[in-house]
Parts: sequence; C-alpha cells; structure tokens
Amino acid sequence: MLEAIHRNTRVVVDLSIVKQNIKKQLAKLSPSQELYAVVKANAYGHGMIPVAKAAVEAGATGFCVANVDEGLGLREAGFTQPILILGLSRVEDAALLAENNITASVDSVTWLKEAAQYLNDTPLKVHIAVDSGMGRIGVVNVEELAAVEDVLQDGPFEFEGIFTHFATADESDTTQLTKQIEKFSRLVEELSVKPAHVHYSNSAYALWHGAGDSAIVRYGIGIYGINPSNGDLALKDEAALTPALRWETEMVKVKKLEAGDTVSYGATYT
Repeated sequence: MLEAIHRNTRVVVDLSIVKQNIKKQLAKLSPSQELYAVVKANAYGHGMIPVAKAAVEAGATGFCVANVDEGLGLREAGFTQPILILGLSRVEDAALLAENNITASVDSVTWLKEAAQYLNDTPLKVHIAVDSGMGRIGVVNVEELAAVEDVLQDGPFEFEGIFTHFATADESDTTQLTKQIEKFSRLVEELSVKPAHVHYSNSAYALWHGAGDSAIVRYGIGIYGINPSNGDLALKDEAALTPALRWETEMVKVKKLEAGDTVSYGATYT
C-alpha cells in the first residue's frame, strides 16, 4: 500500500478515549466478570497492537480475534493475556494454537478428532460455540453439544468455555434476542461439566441489557466509541461511548460561485 506523506489529511486514534470507553464498561461489571477486548480486523481499523496495549492498561484481561494470524500477532507483540479466536481455525493449526496458548472456538466432533492428531503434549484450550440463532458457527442442538463434550473429555483438550453470539441485541424488538437467550441457557444446562467461562455478552448486549451473568464481556465496537444500533436504539447513557477515531484535513480552496453555477460531474450541484 502506498503511504501518503505529502498530504495534510490524517486519521487520528485517541488511545486515551479507547481506555475511557473500556473503563466505563468495566465499572458496570461485577468483580467476577472479565472484559475481553475484541481487536479483530486490525482493531476495527484502529490499530491492533496500540489498541491492545491501551486495553490492557484500562483493565481488559483478554482478547478476542477473528483468526490464527491475529492471535499470533498479539503473541509476537508480547501480550500474554488469554486470546480467544472467534472463528473456526484450520485443524492443522491446532498444535500452533496450543503452543502459543491461544484458545480455539469449536463446534464439531469431526474438527476435534482431526485436530487431536496434530496435538502433542500441550492440550488445546477450547470454547464451544453455540449457534442460538445467529446462523453462523456453533452446535445447534443438545445431541451435537453432547457429542462435542464427550470428545473434549477424552481428548487432548482443555474445555475452558462455551459461548454464543446474539444477532439483534442492538434492536428495539427483543423477540429474537429472547429466543437466543433461552436456547443458549437450555443447552448450557445440558452440559455434564460447566466450564469456567460461560459467556454471551457482546458490546450491544452490554450497552442495552447489561452484562447479565456473562463471565466474559466481549467488548468490540464499543471500545471504539461506535453505537452498534445504527440509529434504532439510543444509548441509555449518552456518555458511555466516545468515538476514538477522528479524520483531520485542511481545505485546499475556498471558491465563490455565482447563483446558477454548476459543480461536479454531471453538473450535479447548482
């Protein structure tokens, strides 16, 4: 990518605001709850490493990323906190994840059995993903959950957590959200062994519904001061989010036009 250095246009990320947004959310959590900073996609374009550093300084105790490369990037930068990959990983990367103490999301017996062939002495930490209504990754019923749990108990794995992701936590109509909560709760109750981390709260859920009893709050877009509701819901606390990114530039010309003069292609403006 060509870096533009001869322009008076820049994007500025204020890391003090990143910290402020995290601290405001942490203040609403119980002492037993943790906040994991979601820094996938280069921290939503804000810069993964500097944002991760600011997040830890503000009190975040772990990270969520989208893929193996992002997790390794954090480890290579010296971060020792827990890292959860929210997407599915390649089975051939199982040993790499275990060796770097990076937690995988899992949702099938097939994946676990294939991954086990790559693992050695270091067990792979895993969280079971539950599809409660998002329609993406995750077990969808009790039978699938039980089968996955059975393999975890006998294989080279450390069953750390179980989680789901809500599709409509940022909408005024809570019908779908309620269905997802109920389904996730039912499946968790079917576990023979409850893991340390049962979590479901993302930014939207935390902002409008509180964190509930979610062991981890996966705080993503809220870190960056963006309202995820896209105008459907106003924030209960308008001070809860402050945008951390700003775009700065300078005007190159101020021009006086006469009434009826046209501007731009197609004479779009008059």
